Amino acid sequence: MWSIYWRSLIGIVLAIGLSSFLHQHLGILELIANPNYHPAIFWCSTSLIFSVVSLFQSNGLVYIFWGKKLRYTKNYWCSLNLIIISFFLVLAFLSIVIHYSFNEVFWSHYKLFAQPVILLLCPLLFGNLLKCITKHNNFLIR
Repeated sequence: MWSIYWRSLIGIVLAIGLSSFLHQHLGILELIANPNYHPAIFWCSTSLIFSVVSLFQSNGLVYIFWGKKLRYTKNYWCSLNLIIISFFLVLAFLSIVIHYSFNEVFWSHYKLFAQPVILLLCPLLFGNLLKCITKHNNFLIR
């Protein structure tokens, strides 16, 4: 589980860094008039980075970080990649829902405090979720 955790964190940090770099240099967020949508656009673009990498590396971005040494099956890596892409889409959706459902103070606290905690804790859940999935589907090790 820890091996998946730190590999997921490395992949997430690199994808967020690349997304930030692209947003800074391409000016994507300046095209959006309402700044309340910026976090949602950012998380969607991060999930897009994971999706684009999975077109070139079928096992996903997390596999690139010494994933071959773990000897998990292709289904395991594809499931992890799908979970991470879904995670960023859920973050984008949550950002919009919280913005429209709560006041601006709560929304700003969510962006400043909850999202970083979610980004650190959810990769732990990814490992546990995949462990449960692999017990039921028996595709853990080649």
